[in-house]
Amino acid sequence: MCAKLIPLIYKKGLLPKWLCQVGSDILVLLAQILPHPKLRIAVWKLRGANLHGVKYIGMNCLIGNYPWLLTIKRNAVVSSGTRILTEDYSYQNVGGEKLLAPVVIEENVHIGMDCIILPGVRIGKNSIIGAGSVVMHSIPANSVAIGNPAKVIMSVKVGKLMLKKRLGKK
Repeated sequence: MCAKLIPLIYKKGLLPKWLCQVGSDILVLLAQILPHPKLRIAVWKLRGANLHGVKYIGMNCLIGNYPWLLTIKRNAVVSSGTRILTEDYSYQNVGGEKLLAPVVIEENVHIGMDCIILPGVRIGKNSIIGAGSVVMHSIPANSVAIGNPAKVIMSVKVGKLMLKKRLGKK
């Protein structure tokens, strides 16, 4: 809502462009430092991110300049320090147009601390991304991926994983 409201206010000439940008920057800062996850989720929704039943977004997470290109589905966990980028200003595009691409994080995904998710990535449901990973390509459902660049190292059997967790087995 706010992502659409700020440009609208600027176009109508109600506020100068710099003031609209300051308002957007304040929302980005708030979304990173607010103490409660539900407050952080609410601010990201205000910026235009499509968050559907997200379980947790950690502190210091950053969603790129185009949050409306991000979709995070039910029961997903995004741990602290994660960067989710929906735009690419790489050296290959110098002087050219920037690359904009949506990022989709499916249901029951867990993203570890300090990960970087690049534009155009889809992380399949029930997947786990290890801490510090750089996700450059889509990850299939029921996978564990780690590294830079993130590579699938194993698949997850969801039913067995949950049963072991409940019974306290390794």
